[in-house]
Amino acid sequence: VRRTSLKASFYDQTGKSSSNFTKLNQVIGKGLSITLPKVPEKTGYQALGWSKSKNASKASYKAGGKVVVNTTTSFYAVYRKYPYEIIFNNNSGTSKSQAYQALKIYASSNQVVTLPKLPKATGYINLGWTTSKGKTTPLYKEGSRYKVKKNKKFYAVRRKSKYYKVTFFRGDGKTDSSYQKLAKTVEEGTVIGKIGESAKLFNKDNFGEHLNLQVLNSENDQ
Repeated sequence: VRRTSLKASFYDQTGKSSSNFTKLNQVIGKGLSITLPKVPEKTGYQALGWSKSKNASKASYKAGGKVVVNTTTSFYAVYRKYPYEIIFNNNSGTSKSQAYQALKIYASSNQVVTLPKLPKATGYINLGWTTSKGKTTPLYKEGSRYKVKKNKKFYAVRRKSKYYKVTFFRGDGKTDSSYQKLAKTVEEGTVIGKIGESAKLFNKDNFGEHLNLQVLNSENDQ
């Protein structure tokens, strides 16, 4: 049986189109069903589903649902604005960096969110987040779960890094100029590697050429 071809078109909530929506359009035979696609993301809004009416506040169809198409049909995205914003900033709350702005979370009431990792700051170790500017002790670790009940701001807590001198010796514990020139001072947590192997600072490791990694305390630890 030859079926009449019909088009199912997808638009944003107001009926406007963009590449995010036009790529969802489908052509299908009359009387057959389509699987409704995922609603494109919209910053600050929760995607609820689809409607056959513009500016709908409730979705008539969920993404992934099936709809029988008997006529050329238009579907309009249905969104709901998230009521709360979770904002992240540096310890003083003064940063305009995109690294912090990108961490912003939009959330519903009582939604549980995961606190993100702090952006890396050279010369500092990340400790976690606090909810008051200028605090030196974190209230939440990176990756902690937080239940949202209102708009909230979090501030980064860090401490200055410690630095260590790394020296290399032969397997017999002796050294010479070729090993001495390998010595370096590095920030804690630095990974030192040789011949495809690596060793985290604070561990003693043997490398492929019987080299021993030795970590000595710097003046910062004395």
